[in-house]
Amino acid sequence: MKGICYQSLSILLIFAMLLLLGACRADVVMGASIQGESYTGFPGVSIEIEEIDPDKGTVRIRWKNETDYEAMYGSSFDIQRLQDGKWVSCMTEGNWAFTAIGYSLQSGQEREQSHSVKEMFDLSKEGQYRFKTDCYVYLTEEESQSCELWAEFTLSTTK
Repeated sequence: MKGICYQSLSILLIFAMLLLLGACRADVVMGASIQGESYTGFPGVSIEIEEIDPDKGTVRIRWKNETDYEAMYGSSFDIQRLQDGKWVSCMTEGNWAFTAIGYSLQSGQEREQSHSVKEMFDLSKEGQYRFKTDCYVYLTEEESQSCELWAEFTLSTTK
């Protein structure tokens, strides 16, 4: 009889420990650090990541134009994850498209842009990421220069 009690007690203890582990796991959330490298293909035009909320799937970007020229950017972008030393797109499979729209950024102007990324990009893994986009800088009425931009961020699990 004692053997059965100890066996039942052992099973209950194992079950309780599994429940506790599951409860602890529920408290794990994805956190974001927005400090990291950034790049611009045209000095004076830049982007900064203002805020990332991986749970809501939103990214807020600040565009800056500290040049003497007008810049124009659109709504298209990519989010990439560093894997084995190479940047790989995190875009999920689907029929995704961006609206063809142009936002003017005058000389000395800044603008915030919020993006919903939860449906289009997989941000479920820890690691180093970057928000990558582009723009055009209008040097004259007839001449423009394309400009690639990116800003890095890190995702990690926290309790």
